[in-house]
Amino acid sequence: MNLWTYSPEEVVVLVMGVPLEGMEEEGFVSIRRDSPLFTSTSTTDGRVVRAYKPNDIWEIRFNLLQASPSNGFLNKLMLIDRLTKRGKFPLMIKDGMGGTLAFSTSTWIEEPPEVVYGVENEGREWVLRSANTVINIEGNVGQTELAADALNTIIGAIPGLL
Repeated sequence: MNLWTYSPEEVVVLVMGVPLEGMEEEGFVSIRRDSPLFTSTSTTDGRVVRAYKPNDIWEIRFNLLQASPSNGFLNKLMLIDRLTKRGKFPLMIKDGMGGTLAFSTSTWIEEPPEVVYGVENEGREWVLRSANTVINIEGNVGQTELAADALNTIIGAIPGLL
């Protein structure tokens, strides 16, 4: 019998190698492809035609608490990009208890969070986009397999990064 374990503490988000901290408890990070891989159309005689879309843009959303020091770090990256138009940075999101890994060398801040104040520690949702993204979606695996999966994912990304 296998025991599967998920721990949100083991989900690590690295921006330029710096771990983000102060994530909200519910849905603190999401990763999704910006557009579908294929679009489908049906003809009048019932045939289905699909078109492949090679778009490699992904949307990443972080939900940080307002007290998180990572807000200031992300804000500085956004300001650098605003001034230089060269604010792309590497991003890695890794589930330490499973085999899921997302990695990109070209990530940027698409939109700053809305700033809201209330009686609670409010959230700040950062919207990022990335290109040249490699993603490996897995469940839980053993530690030896986990290291191999991470290495294979990064090695697989090398041709697209050159």
